[in-house]
Amino acid sequence: LMVHLFYPAGAKAAGAPAAYFPDADVPGGPWSEGQMARLAAMRVRSIESAALPSGRTRFPVVLFSPGGGVKALTYHVFLEDLASHGWIVAAVDPPYNPRAMRMADGRVLGNLKPEERGWPQPRNGVEAEKFYKERLWHWSRDISFVIDQLAALDQGRGQFAGRLDL
Repeated sequence: LMVHLFYPAGAKAAGAPAAYFPDADVPGGPWSEGQMARLAAMRVRSIESAALPSGRTRFPVVLFSPGGGVKALTYHVFLEDLASHGWIVAAVDPPYNPRAMRMADGRVLGNLKPEERGWPQPRNGVEAEKFYKERLWHWSRDISFVIDQLAALDQGRGQFAGRLDL
């Protein structure tokens, strides 16, 4: 499970702009090398690992989960905009949902066909609805896990301790 945190930066935030797609070299598929190189070169307004503003302000938290095999960072501008208005955004990328994604440890996970995920191919509309509900159950467990981790982050040490309005 990959989670990207977007949050308001302190006034003295400095650093290089973050990559729009940090793992732009992994998707492959229908994109040419030139298109992937352009994606890799794109930068955004976010600054990686910037400090929160000083003080005791608690920031409201919103969870964001894309659908349809799209990566959360596809919505980078939207996520940055929420953070610029004082929100902390936890953008979730479920594994095996997008075409490909690089995990923090360097592993690249690719999109799995439904039958490889353990989801049989539906034979009719009733089965399709049943199987989709099962997937929603798994995705909701992922979101529940993220909420638990955010609560632990808020109660732990570090810059997010006591700063998340959950």
